[in-house]
Amino acid sequence: GGTSIAPIKAEYGSLIAKPSITPRRSGYVFKGWYADKVCTKAWSFASRTIKGDTTIYARWISTNSYLTTIRKSAGTWSSTYPFKKAGGVMQINVPKSITSVTVHPIKSSSVAKMYMKIDGGNYYRISKATIRVKHGSIRKIVVKVVAQSGATRYYAVKLARR
Repeated sequence: GGTSIAPIKAEYGSLIAKPSITPRRSGYVFKGWYADKVCTKAWSFASRTIKGDTTIYARWISTNSYLTTIRKSAGTWSSTYPFKKAGGVMQINVPKSITSVTVHPIKSSSVAKMYMKIDGGNYYRISKATIRVKHGSIRKIVVKVVAQSGATRYYAVKLARR
């Protein structure tokens, strides 16, 4: 999925030079060259010789810490939803007849970690939360999404009784 590197022709038993171009891939950081597809065995350009047709694999670490959407079980979004980026506060307006709302954020990367905290409490690694809404109350949920690279984004949602 990154930029292309031209094939290298080498003789059996020879070393190959490390590519002079560092590959790029949107949403990822390049972390080196590997001898295996799962990127557990680093390729040593100084000592590893070619023993036939060889594929060297690029290792990528995701920097993607975005949410794609937030599903809700009830209520209507304020005009700030759908959000385009982290920051700011989205609001779900909850009718008087509803006593709880389930909020289910959907992250854009399966390898990112997601945490939620409610009303200033602690962060917990959960994928959705059901929150009770009382008459006249405003509840605040903060969603923290952490990519493999450590890149972190925060999203805030208020549940407001309307």
